[in-house]
Amino acid sequence: MTKPTAAEISSNVRNPNGASPTRRSKSHAWVVSVILICGALLAGWFRMNRGQEVSTALCRSAPFEVEWSATGYVECRQADVCAPQVGRVLSVGVREGDPVHAGQVLAQLASRPEEAGVQAESDASRAAAADARASQAALLEAQQTQQAQVERAKADSEAARDRYQEATASLDHDRQVIHPTAVAAGAEADAARADLLDLQEGARPEEIAQAKASAADAEAALVNAHAEWDRMVRLGGEGAVSKQSVDNAREQFLRAQAAHDHALAALTLLEQGPRPEQVAAAKARLRGAEGKLAASEGETASLEVDRRRVAECAADIRSSQAALAEAIAAGERLATLRQQSLAAEARSAQGAATVRQAQSGLADRTLLAPFEGFVGRRLADPGDMASPTQPLFTIVEAGRSWIAAEVDEQDLAPVRQGQPVTITAAAYPGREFSGTVERVGDEAIPQTEIRTGARIVRVRISLAPMLPVDRDLFKPGMETNIAGKTILAPNAILVPNDAILTDTTSQYVFVVDDGRTRQRRIQCGDMNGKETEILGGLRGGEIVIVSGKEGLVAGARVVAHRQD
Repeated sequence: MTKPTAAEISSNVRNPNGASPTRRSKSHAWVVSVILICGALLAGWFRMNRGQEVSTALCRSAPFEVEWSATGYVECRQADVCAPQVGRVLSVGVREGDPVHAGQVLAQLASRPEEAGVQAESDASRAAAADARASQAALLEAQQTQQAQVERAKADSEAARDRYQEATASLDHDRQVIHPTAVAAGAEADAARADLLDLQEGARPEEIAQAKASAADAEAALVNAHAEWDRMVRLGGEGAVSKQSVDNAREQFLRAQAAHDHALAALTLLEQGPRPEQVAAAKARLRGAEGKLAASEGETASLEVDRRRVAECAADIRSSQAALAEAIAAGERLATLRQQSLAAEARSAQGAATVRQAQSGLADRTLLAPFEGFVGRRLADPGDMASPTQPLFTIVEAGRSWIAAEVDEQDLAPVRQGQPVTITAAAYPGREFSGTVERVGDEAIPQTEIRTGARIVRVRISLAPMLPVDRDLFKPGMETNIAGKTILAPNAILVPNDAILTDTTSQYVFVVDDGRTRQRRIQCGDMNGKETEILGGLRGGEIVIVSGKEGLVAGARVVAHRQD
Protein backbone atom coordinates (compact mmCIF):
# COMPACT_ATOMS: atom_id res chain seq x y z
CA MET A 1 0.00 0.00 0.00
CA THR A 2 1.35 3.37 -0.97
CA LYS A 3 1.46 6.07 1.58
CA PRO A 4 -1.15 8.90 0.76
CA THR A 5 0.23 12.28 0.10
CA ALA A 6 -0.55 15.37 2.16
CA ALA A 7 -2.75 16.80 -0.61
CA GLU A 8 -4.88 13.65 -0.68
CA ILE A 9 -5.25 13.73 3.04
CA SER A 10 -6.24 17.39 2.91
CA SER A 11 -8.70 16.69 0.08
CA ASN A 12 -10.29 13.86 1.98
CA VAL A 13 -10.67 15.99 4.99
CA ARG A 14 -12.19 18.78 3.05
CA ASN A 15 -14.47 16.50 1.06
CA PRO A 16 -15.19 13.42 2.99
CA ASN A 17 -18.35 12.60 1.13
CA GLY A 18 -16.54 12.49 -2.15
CA ALA A 19 -14.08 9.65 -1.12
CA SER A 20 -14.91 5.96 -1.47
CA PRO A 21 -15.48 3.79 1.67
CA THR A 22 -12.41 1.63 0.97
CA ARG A 23 -10.18 4.56 0.76
CA ARG A 24 -11.56 6.00 3.97
CA SER A 25 -10.85 2.70 5.85
CA LYS A 26 -7.27 2.60 4.68
CA SER A 27 -6.71 6.14 5.77
CA HIS A 28 -8.10 5.40 9.23
CA ALA A 29 -5.75 2.40 9.75
CA TRP A 30 -2.79 4.43 8.74
CA VAL A 31 -3.64 7.09 11.27
CA VAL A 32 -3.99 4.52 14.04
CA SER A 33 -0.57 3.03 13.20
CA VAL A 34 1.04 6.41 13.37
CA ILE A 35 -0.54 7.05 16.74
CA LEU A 36 0.66 3.69 18.13
CA ILE A 37 4.22 4.23 16.93
CA CYS A 38 4.32 7.61 18.48
CA GLY A 39 2.98 6.22 21.72
CA ALA A 40 5.67 3.51 21.79
CA LEU A 41 8.36 6.05 21.12
CA LEU A 42 7.04 8.24 23.90
CA ALA A 43 6.89 5.28 26.28
CA GLY A 44 10.49 4.28 25.47
CA TRP A 45 11.63 7.81 25.95
CA PHE A 46 9.82 7.94 29.27
CA ARG A 47 11.38 4.69 30.46
CA MET A 48 14.87 5.78 29.51
CA ASN A 49 14.51 8.91 31.47
CA ARG A 50 12.73 7.34 34.43
CA GLY A 51 14.90 4.09 34.70
CA GLN A 52 14.32 0.27 34.70
CA GLU A 53 12.74 -1.17 37.80
CA VAL A 54 14.94 -3.74 39.62
CA SER A 55 14.96 -5.55 42.97
CA THR A 56 18.06 -5.06 45.14
CA ALA A 57 19.60 -6.40 48.28
CA LEU A 58 22.21 -5.13 50.72
CA CYS A 59 25.68 -6.69 50.95
CA ARG A 60 25.76 -7.60 54.60
CA SER A 61 28.65 -8.44 56.91
CA ALA A 62 27.73 -11.39 59.10
CA PRO A 63 28.91 -14.88 60.13
CA PHE A 64 28.76 -17.27 57.19
CA GLU A 65 26.87 -20.35 58.30
CA VAL A 66 26.54 -23.43 56.10
CA GLU A 67 23.98 -26.14 56.67
CA TRP A 68 24.60 -29.67 55.54
CA SER A 69 22.58 -32.83 55.61
CA ALA A 70 23.07 -36.47 54.83
CA THR A 71 21.40 -39.83 55.02
CA GLY A 72 22.75 -42.25 57.59
CA TYR A 73 22.21 -45.80 58.73
CA VAL A 74 22.44 -47.16 62.25
CA GLU A 75 25.36 -49.57 62.61
CA CYS A 76 26.76 -51.56 65.47
CA ARG A 77 29.27 -54.30 66.10
CA GLN A 78 27.81 -57.66 65.17
CA ALA A 79 29.20 -61.05 64.27
CA ASP A 80 27.93 -64.19 62.61
CA VAL A 81 28.80 -67.35 64.55
CA CYS A 82 29.42 -70.40 62.40
CA ALA A 83 30.51 -73.94 63.20
CA PRO A 84 34.26 -74.40 62.53
CA GLN A 85 33.56 -77.84 61.08
CA VAL A 86 30.68 -79.96 59.96
CA GLY A 87 28.69 -81.58 62.75
CA ARG A 88 25.27 -82.16 64.18
CA VAL A 89 23.85 -79.63 66.64
CA LEU A 90 23.51 -81.37 69.97
CA SER A 91 22.02 -78.53 72.02
CA VAL A 92 21.23 -74.78 71.75
CA GLY A 93 21.40 -72.66 74.90
CA VAL A 94 20.04 -69.25 73.79
CA ARG A 95 17.03 -67.73 72.06
CA GLU A 96 16.67 -64.68 69.88
CA GLY A 97 16.91 -61.51 71.95
CA ASP A 98 18.67 -63.19 74.87
CA PRO A 99 21.57 -61.21 76.35
CA VAL A 100 24.91 -63.01 76.24
CA HIS A 101 28.37 -62.36 77.65
CA ALA A 102 31.72 -62.97 76.03
CA GLY A 103 32.58 -66.67 76.02
CA GLN A 104 29.05 -67.84 76.82
CA VAL A 105 28.14 -71.21 75.27
CA LEU A 106 25.65 -70.75 72.44
CA ALA A 107 25.43 -74.30 71.12
CA GLN A 108 27.14 -77.67 71.43
CA LEU A 109 27.96 -80.04 68.59
CA ALA A 110 28.26 -83.83 68.94
CA SER A 111 31.87 -84.61 70.05
CA ARG A 112 32.30 -88.18 71.41
CA PRO A 113 35.13 -89.24 69.03
CA GLU A 114 36.99 -86.03 69.75
CA GLU A 115 36.70 -86.55 73.52
CA ALA A 116 38.19 -90.05 73.21
CA GLY A 117 41.02 -88.65 71.08
CA VAL A 118 41.72 -85.92 73.62
CA GLN A 119 41.85 -88.47 76.45
CA ALA A 120 44.26 -90.74 74.56
CA GLU A 121 46.51 -87.85 73.59
CA SER A 122 46.42 -86.52 77.15
CA ASP A 123 47.57 -89.87 78.54
CA ALA A 124 50.41 -90.06 76.03
CA SER A 125 51.38 -86.48 76.76
CA ARG A 126 51.48 -87.11 80.52
CA ALA A 127 53.72 -90.18 79.99
CA ALA A 128 56.05 -88.17 77.75
CA ALA A 129 56.12 -85.36 80.30
CA ALA A 130 57.03 -87.85 83.08
CA ASP A 131 59.88 -89.25 80.94
CA ALA A 132 61.08 -85.72 80.28
CA ARG A 133 61.04 -84.90 84.00
CA ALA A 134 62.94 -88.09 84.85
CA SER A 135 65.53 -87.43 82.14
CA GLN A 136 65.90 -83.86 83.29
CA ALA A 137 66.34 -84.98 86.91
CA ALA A 138 68.97 -87.57 85.92
CA LEU A 139 70.79 -85.01 83.81
CA LEU A 140 70.65 -82.45 86.61
CA GLU A 141 71.98 -84.97 89.15
CA ALA A 142 74.80 -86.04 86.82
CA GLN A 143 75.67 -82.42 86.13
CA GLN A 144 75.78 -81.63 89.83
CA THR A 145 77.93 -84.72 90.55
CA GLN A 146 80.31 -83.97 87.70
CA GLN A 147 80.53 -80.33 88.76
CA ALA A 148 81.31 -81.37 92.35
CA GLN A 149 83.99 -83.77 91.13
CA VAL A 150 85.57 -81.11 88.96
CA GLU A 151 85.53 -78.57 91.78
CA ARG A 152 86.95 -81.10 94.26
CA ALA A 153 89.69 -82.16 91.79
CA LYS A 154 90.55 -78.52 91.15
CA ALA A 155 90.73 -77.87 94.89
CA ASP A 156 92.94 -80.93 95.44
CA SER A 157 95.19 -79.90 92.57
CA GLU A 158 95.55 -76.39 93.92
CA ALA A 159 96.27 -77.71 97.44
CA ALA A 160 98.88 -80.19 96.10
CA ARG A 161 100.48 -77.41 94.08
CA ASP A 162 100.61 -75.20 97.19
CA ARG A 163 102.18 -78.04 99.25
CA TYR A 164 104.69 -78.70 96.50
CA GLN A 165 105.69 -75.05 96.38
CA GLU A 166 106.00 -74.98 100.18
CA ALA A 167 108.17 -78.17 100.25
CA THR A 168 110.33 -76.88 97.41
CA ALA A 169 110.84 -73.59 99.21
CA SER A 170 111.76 -75.43 102.42
CA LEU A 171 114.23 -77.67 100.56
CA ASP A 172 115.83 -74.70 98.85
CA HIS A 173 116.12 -72.91 102.19
CA ASP A 174 117.69 -75.95 103.90
CA ARG A 175 120.11 -76.38 101.04
CA GLN A 176 121.16 -72.77 101.30
CA VAL A 177 121.57 -72.81 105.14
CA ILE A 178 122.21 -76.37 106.41
CA HIS A 179 124.72 -77.56 103.82
CA PRO A 180 127.17 -74.65 104.28
CA THR A 181 126.86 -75.04 108.04
CA ALA A 182 127.59 -78.75 107.83
CA VAL A 183 130.61 -78.12 105.60
CA ALA A 184 131.91 -75.46 108.01
CA ALA A 185 131.33 -77.77 111.00
CA GLY A 186 133.28 -80.59 109.29
CA ALA A 187 136.16 -78.24 108.45
CA GLU A 188 136.22 -76.94 112.00
CA ALA A 189 136.27 -80.50 113.42
CA ASP A 190 139.09 -81.49 111.07
CA ALA A 191 141.14 -78.41 112.08
CA ALA A 192 140.56 -79.06 115.80
CA ARG A 193 141.53 -82.72 115.38
CA ALA A 194 144.72 -81.71 113.51
CA ASP A 195 145.66 -79.18 116.20
CA LEU A 196 145.16 -81.78 118.95
CA LEU A 197 147.30 -84.30 117.10
CA ASP A 198 150.03 -81.71 116.64
CA LEU A 199 150.00 -80.90 120.36
CA GLN A 200 150.02 -84.57 121.37
CA GLU A 201 152.85 -85.57 119.03
CA GLY A 202 155.07 -82.59 120.00
CA ALA A 203 157.49 -80.71 117.77
CA ARG A 204 159.27 -82.57 115.02
CA PRO A 205 163.11 -82.33 114.78
CA GLU A 206 162.94 -80.38 111.58
CA GLU A 207 160.63 -77.89 113.31
CA ILE A 208 163.12 -77.55 116.21
CA ALA A 209 165.97 -77.13 113.76
CA GLN A 210 164.06 -74.56 111.89
CA ALA A 211 163.23 -72.76 115.11
CA LYS A 212 166.92 -72.77 116.11
CA ALA A 213 167.85 -71.40 112.67
CA SER A 214 165.24 -68.72 113.04
CA ALA A 215 166.61 -67.88 116.54
CA ALA A 216 170.17 -67.69 115.15
CA ASP A 217 169.03 -65.47 112.31
CA ALA A 218 167.21 -63.27 114.78
CA GLU A 219 170.30 -63.05 117.01
CA ALA A 220 172.52 -62.08 114.03
CA ALA A 221 170.00 -59.47 112.98
CA LEU A 222 169.98 -58.19 116.57
CA VAL A 223 173.81 -57.86 116.66
CA ASN A 224 173.80 -56.04 113.34
CA ALA A 225 171.03 -53.71 114.45
CA HIS A 226 172.87 -52.96 117.72
CA ALA A 227 176.11 -52.18 115.87
CA GLU A 228 174.29 -49.94 113.43
CA TRP A 229 172.63 -48.14 116.29
CA ASP A 230 175.94 -47.57 118.04
CA ARG A 231 177.41 -46.26 114.84
CA MET A 232 174.55 -43.86 114.30
CA VAL A 233 174.82 -42.64 117.89
CA ARG A 234 178.50 -41.96 117.38
CA LEU A 235 177.97 -40.23 114.11
CA GLY A 236 175.15 -38.31 115.55
CA GLY A 237 177.40 -37.14 118.35
CA GLU A 238 179.80 -35.99 115.73
CA GLY A 239 177.03 -34.29 113.80
CA ALA A 240 177.60 -36.46 110.76
CA VAL A 241 174.00 -37.77 110.67
CA SER A 242 170.70 -36.39 111.69
CA LYS A 243 168.82 -37.22 114.82
CA GLN A 244 166.14 -38.92 112.66
CA SER A 245 168.69 -41.36 111.37
CA VAL A 246 169.72 -42.14 114.94
CA ASP A 247 166.08 -42.73 115.89
CA ASN A 248 165.54 -44.99 112.92
CA ALA A 249 168.56 -47.08 113.83
CA ARG A 250 167.26 -47.38 117.37
CA GLU A 251 163.86 -48.47 116.03
CA GLN A 252 165.45 -51.15 113.91
CA PHE A 253 167.37 -52.41 116.93
CA LEU A 254 164.23 -52.67 119.02
CA ARG A 255 162.45 -54.64 116.28
CA ALA A 256 165.38 -56.99 115.91
CA GLN A 257 165.44 -57.51 119.68
CA ALA A 258 161.68 -58.30 119.70
CA ALA A 259 162.08 -60.75 116.83
CA HIS A 260 165.02 -62.41 118.62
CA ASP A 261 162.96 -62.76 121.81
CA HIS A 262 160.05 -64.27 119.86
CA ALA A 263 162.28 -66.74 118.05
CA LEU A 264 163.86 -67.77 121.37
CA ALA A 265 160.38 -68.19 122.92
CA ALA A 266 159.17 -70.32 120.00
CA LEU A 267 162.30 -72.43 120.21
CA THR A 268 161.82 -72.81 123.95
CA LEU A 269 158.13 -73.92 123.43
CA LEU A 270 159.12 -76.43 120.82
CA GLU A 271 161.86 -77.82 123.01
CA GLN A 272 159.61 -77.96 126.08
CA GLY A 273 156.56 -79.55 124.22
CA PRO A 274 152.77 -78.77 124.72
CA ARG A 275 151.45 -77.84 128.11
CA PRO A 276 148.59 -79.83 129.60
CA GLU A 277 146.18 -76.91 129.46
CA GLN A 278 146.89 -76.48 125.73
CA VAL A 279 146.11 -80.13 125.13
CA ALA A 280 142.94 -79.83 127.23
CA ALA A 281 141.89 -76.70 125.30
CA ALA A 282 142.55 -78.44 121.98
CA LYS A 283 140.52 -81.42 123.10
CA ALA A 284 137.69 -79.10 124.16
CA ARG A 285 137.78 -77.38 120.79
CA LEU A 286 137.68 -80.76 119.08
CA ARG A 287 134.66 -81.88 121.14
CA GLY A 288 132.85 -78.64 120.29
CA ALA A 289 133.63 -78.98 116.59
CA GLU A 290 132.53 -82.63 116.62
CA GLY A 291 129.24 -81.61 118.37
CA LYS A 292 128.59 -79.01 115.71
CA LEU A 293 129.39 -81.57 113.06
CA ALA A 294 126.94 -84.07 114.57
CA ALA A 295 124.22 -81.39 114.73
CA SER A 296 124.85 -80.38 111.15
CA GLU A 297 124.73 -84.01 110.09
CA GLY A 298 121.28 -84.26 111.79
CA GLU A 299 120.13 -81.20 109.93
CA THR A 300 121.52 -82.64 106.74
CA ALA A 301 119.31 -85.68 107.32
CA SER A 302 116.29 -83.31 107.31
CA LEU A 303 117.22 -82.38 103.74
CA GLU A 304 116.40 -85.92 102.74
CA VAL A 305 113.05 -85.56 104.47
CA ASP A 306 112.42 -82.36 102.50
CA ARG A 307 113.38 -84.14 99.29
CA ARG A 308 110.95 -86.97 100.01
CA ARG A 309 108.25 -84.41 100.85
CA VAL A 310 108.83 -82.58 97.54
CA ALA A 311 108.57 -85.89 95.69
CA GLU A 312 105.34 -86.76 97.51
CA CYS A 313 103.85 -83.33 96.69
CA ALA A 314 104.78 -83.74 93.03
CA ALA A 315 103.04 -87.13 93.06
CA ASP A 316 99.97 -85.51 94.64
CA ILE A 317 99.91 -82.90 91.87
CA ARG A 318 100.02 -85.56 89.20
CA SER A 319 97.30 -87.54 90.94
CA SER A 320 95.00 -84.50 91.38
CA GLN A 321 95.52 -83.44 87.75
CA ALA A 322 94.63 -86.94 86.62
CA ALA A 323 91.48 -86.81 88.79
CA LEU A 324 90.62 -83.40 87.31
CA ALA A 325 91.10 -84.70 83.78
CA GLU A 326 88.91 -87.67 84.60
CA ALA A 327 86.18 -85.40 86.06
CA ILE A 328 86.29 -83.15 82.99
CA ALA A 329 86.15 -86.19 80.73
CA ALA A 330 83.09 -87.33 82.66
CA GLY A 331 81.36 -84.14 81.42
CA GLU A 332 81.56 -85.49 77.90
CA ARG A 333 79.51 -88.46 79.02
CA LEU A 334 76.79 -86.01 80.04
CA ALA A 335 76.14 -85.34 76.35
CA THR A 336 74.33 -88.66 76.09
CA LEU A 337 72.11 -87.80 79.05
CA ARG A 338 71.56 -84.34 77.61
CA GLN A 339 70.50 -85.74 74.25
CA GLN A 340 68.18 -88.14 76.00
CA SER A 341 66.69 -85.27 78.02
CA LEU A 342 66.21 -83.13 74.91
CA ALA A 343 64.58 -86.01 73.11
CA ALA A 344 62.25 -86.56 76.08
CA GLU A 345 61.37 -82.86 76.17
CA ALA A 346 60.70 -82.91 72.43
CA ARG A 347 58.38 -85.88 72.89
CA SER A 348 56.66 -84.06 75.75
CA ALA A 349 56.26 -80.85 73.72
CA GLN A 350 54.95 -82.84 70.76
CA GLY A 351 52.50 -84.59 73.04
CA ALA A 352 51.33 -81.27 74.48
CA ALA A 353 50.89 -79.86 70.98
CA THR A 354 48.92 -82.94 69.98
CA VAL A 355 46.73 -82.51 73.07
CA ARG A 356 46.16 -78.85 72.23
CA GLN A 357 45.28 -79.79 68.69
CA ALA A 358 42.88 -82.44 69.91
CA GLN A 359 41.42 -79.98 72.44
CA SER A 360 41.11 -77.43 69.66
CA GLY A 361 39.12 -79.94 67.68
CA LEU A 362 37.00 -80.55 70.76
CA ALA A 363 36.67 -76.80 71.37
CA ASP A 364 35.48 -76.43 67.78
CA ARG A 365 32.50 -78.46 68.89
CA THR A 366 31.50 -75.71 71.32
CA LEU A 367 30.18 -72.43 69.87
CA LEU A 368 30.86 -69.41 72.11
CA ALA A 369 29.67 -65.80 72.06
CA PRO A 370 32.49 -63.60 70.71
CA PHE A 371 31.57 -60.57 72.84
CA GLU A 372 28.89 -59.21 75.15
CA GLY A 373 25.58 -58.33 73.51
CA PHE A 374 22.37 -60.08 72.57
CA VAL A 375 21.27 -62.72 70.09
CA GLY A 376 20.03 -60.94 66.99
CA ARG A 377 19.15 -64.09 65.06
CA ARG A 378 19.11 -67.78 65.89
CA LEU A 379 19.29 -70.04 62.86
CA ALA A 380 19.96 -73.43 64.47
CA ASP A 381 17.94 -76.01 66.39
CA PRO A 382 19.03 -79.28 68.01
CA GLY A 383 19.45 -81.98 65.37
CA ASP A 384 20.40 -79.59 62.56
CA MET A 385 23.60 -80.14 60.61
CA ALA A 386 26.07 -77.27 61.02
CA SER A 387 28.81 -76.28 58.56
CA PRO A 388 31.43 -73.49 58.38
CA THR A 389 29.54 -71.80 55.52
CA GLN A 390 26.20 -71.44 57.31
CA PRO A 391 25.80 -68.92 60.21
CA LEU A 392 24.03 -70.35 63.23
CA PHE A 393 23.75 -67.14 65.28
CA THR A 394 24.10 -63.38 64.83
CA ILE A 395 25.44 -61.64 67.95
CA VAL A 396 24.81 -57.90 68.23
CA GLU A 397 26.79 -55.78 70.70
CA ALA A 398 24.46 -53.89 73.01
CA GLY A 399 24.79 -50.19 73.81
CA ARG A 400 27.54 -49.51 71.25
CA SER A 401 25.60 -48.41 68.14
CA TRP A 402 26.47 -45.45 65.93
CA ILE A 403 25.29 -43.88 62.66
CA ALA A 404 27.29 -44.04 59.45
CA ALA A 405 26.26 -40.95 57.47
CA GLU A 406 26.95 -40.78 53.73
CA VAL A 407 27.97 -37.19 52.94
CA ASP A 408 28.39 -36.05 49.34
CA GLU A 409 31.93 -34.94 48.64
CA GLN A 410 30.80 -31.43 47.62
CA ASP A 411 29.08 -31.05 51.02
CA LEU A 412 32.07 -32.23 53.07
CA ALA A 413 33.68 -28.81 53.75
CA PRO A 414 31.41 -27.80 56.67
CA VAL A 415 31.61 -31.20 58.37
CA ARG A 416 33.84 -30.97 61.47
CA GLN A 417 34.93 -33.61 63.97
CA GLY A 418 33.24 -33.01 67.32
CA GLN A 419 30.45 -30.98 65.67
CA PRO A 420 26.95 -31.42 67.18
CA VAL A 421 24.29 -32.65 64.75
CA THR A 422 20.54 -33.22 64.74
CA ILE A 423 19.24 -36.70 64.03
CA THR A 424 15.74 -37.51 62.80
CA ALA A 425 14.17 -40.75 61.71
CA ALA A 426 11.02 -41.65 59.85
CA ALA A 427 10.22 -44.12 62.61
CA TYR A 428 9.85 -41.26 65.10
CA PRO A 429 8.17 -38.32 63.28
CA GLY A 430 8.37 -34.97 64.97
CA ARG A 431 11.25 -35.97 67.24
CA GLU A 432 14.83 -34.71 67.06
CA PHE A 433 17.83 -36.35 68.68
CA SER A 434 21.33 -35.06 69.38
CA GLY A 435 24.55 -36.60 68.10
CA THR A 436 28.20 -35.72 67.55
CA VAL A 437 30.50 -36.13 64.57
CA GLU A 438 32.94 -38.70 65.91
CA ARG A 439 35.12 -39.30 62.86
CA VAL A 440 35.27 -38.13 59.24
CA GLY A 441 36.32 -40.80 56.77
CA ASP A 442 39.59 -40.58 54.84
CA GLU A 443 38.26 -41.94 51.55
CA ALA A 444 35.71 -40.81 48.99
CA ILE A 445 33.72 -43.88 47.91
CA PRO A 446 32.00 -44.05 44.49
CA GLN A 447 28.22 -43.95 44.84
CA THR A 448 26.85 -45.90 41.92
CA GLU A 449 23.54 -47.03 43.34
CA ILE A 450 21.81 -43.63 42.89
CA ARG A 451 24.08 -41.28 40.89
CA THR A 452 26.73 -42.56 38.54
CA GLY A 453 30.05 -40.77 39.11
CA ALA A 454 29.03 -39.32 42.50
CA ARG A 455 31.24 -39.94 45.52
CA ILE A 456 30.47 -40.00 49.22
CA VAL A 457 32.50 -39.84 52.40
CA ARG A 458 31.40 -41.92 55.38
CA VAL A 459 31.05 -39.87 58.55
CA ARG A 460 30.60 -41.65 61.86
CA ILE A 461 28.02 -40.05 64.15
CA SER A 462 28.22 -40.87 67.86
CA LEU A 463 24.99 -41.38 69.82
CA ALA A 464 26.75 -40.70 73.14
CA PRO A 465 24.94 -37.36 73.76
CA MET A 466 21.60 -39.21 73.84
CA LEU A 467 20.07 -40.70 76.93
CA PRO A 468 20.30 -44.52 77.07
CA VAL A 469 16.55 -44.81 76.59
CA ASP A 470 16.82 -42.75 73.38
CA ARG A 471 19.84 -44.71 72.10
CA ASP A 472 17.84 -47.92 72.43
CA LEU A 473 15.35 -46.53 69.90
CA PHE A 474 17.89 -46.72 67.08
CA LYS A 475 18.02 -50.27 65.80
CA PRO A 476 20.84 -51.57 63.58
CA GLY A 477 20.05 -50.93 59.91
CA MET A 478 17.55 -48.11 60.58
CA GLU A 479 17.70 -45.16 58.14
CA THR A 480 18.14 -41.68 59.63
CA ASN A 481 18.61 -38.09 58.48
CA ILE A 482 21.55 -36.03 59.74
CA ALA A 483 21.62 -32.22 59.76
CA GLY A 484 24.38 -29.92 60.94
CA LYS A 485 25.42 -26.28 60.87
CA THR A 486 28.90 -24.85 60.64
CA ILE A 487 30.12 -21.26 60.73
CA LEU A 488 32.85 -21.20 58.07
CA ALA A 489 33.72 -17.51 58.55
CA PRO A 490 32.85 -15.41 61.62
CA ASN A 491 32.72 -12.10 59.68
CA ALA A 492 32.06 -12.51 55.95
CA ILE A 493 30.60 -10.35 53.14
CA LEU A 494 27.40 -12.09 52.00
CA VAL A 495 25.15 -11.48 48.97
CA PRO A 496 22.11 -13.41 47.70
CA ASN A 497 22.91 -16.16 45.25
CA ASP A 498 20.49 -14.60 42.64
CA ALA A 499 22.62 -11.45 42.43
CA ILE A 500 25.63 -13.28 40.95
CA LEU A 501 26.05 -13.45 37.17
CA THR A 502 28.63 -15.48 35.26
CA ASP A 503 30.28 -14.90 31.89
CA THR A 504 32.96 -16.79 30.09
CA THR A 505 35.81 -15.45 32.25
CA SER A 506 34.54 -14.64 35.72
CA GLN A 507 31.61 -13.76 37.96
CA TYR A 508 30.16 -10.31 38.49
CA VAL A 509 27.23 -8.37 39.99
CA PHE A 510 25.44 -5.09 39.20
CA VAL A 511 25.87 -2.51 41.96
CA VAL A 512 23.44 0.41 42.21
CA ASP A 513 25.28 3.68 42.65
CA ASP A 514 23.30 6.96 42.55
CA GLY A 515 20.44 5.42 40.54
CA ARG A 516 22.73 3.88 37.91
CA THR A 517 24.26 0.45 37.48
CA ARG A 518 27.92 -0.39 37.92
CA GLN A 519 29.24 -3.78 36.82
CA ARG A 520 31.60 -5.21 39.50
CA ARG A 521 33.85 -8.25 39.09
CA ILE A 522 33.87 -10.36 42.25
CA GLN A 523 35.68 -13.35 43.78
CA CYS A 524 33.32 -15.90 45.31
CA GLY A 525 33.95 -18.30 48.16
CA ASP A 526 31.61 -20.92 49.65
CA MET A 527 27.86 -20.72 49.27
CA ASN A 528 24.84 -22.06 51.07
CA GLY A 529 21.24 -22.33 49.92
CA LYS A 530 20.63 -18.55 50.02
CA GLU A 531 23.88 -16.61 50.11
CA THR A 532 27.41 -16.65 48.77
CA GLU A 533 30.58 -15.59 50.57
CA ILE A 534 32.37 -12.76 48.71
CA LEU A 535 36.14 -12.90 49.03
CA GLY A 536 36.88 -9.79 46.96
CA GLY A 537 35.22 -7.06 44.84
CA LEU A 538 32.49 -5.93 47.26
CA ARG A 539 32.25 -4.18 50.60
CA GLY A 540 29.63 -4.45 53.25
CA GLY A 541 26.75 -2.00 52.83
CA GLU A 542 26.83 -1.87 49.01
CA ILE A 543 23.57 -2.49 47.10
CA VAL A 544 23.43 -5.24 44.46
CA ILE A 545 20.68 -6.03 41.95
CA VAL A 546 18.94 -9.34 42.62
CA SER A 547 16.19 -9.44 39.96
CA GLY A 548 15.35 -7.40 36.85
CA LYS A 549 18.87 -7.83 35.49
CA GLU A 550 17.70 -8.77 31.99
CA GLY A 551 19.09 -6.41 29.40
CA LEU A 552 20.95 -4.31 31.95
CA VAL A 553 24.16 -2.65 30.92
CA ALA A 554 26.68 -0.72 32.96
CA GLY A 555 25.62 2.90 33.46
CA ALA A 556 21.86 2.31 32.93
CA ARG A 557 19.43 4.22 35.12
CA VAL A 558 17.33 1.98 37.36
CA VAL A 559 14.58 2.26 39.90
CA ALA A 560 15.59 0.06 42.86
CA HIS A 561 13.17 -1.75 45.11
CA ARG A 562 14.75 -3.37 48.24
CA GLN A 563 13.93 -6.95 49.05
CA ASP A 564 13.27 -7.98 52.60
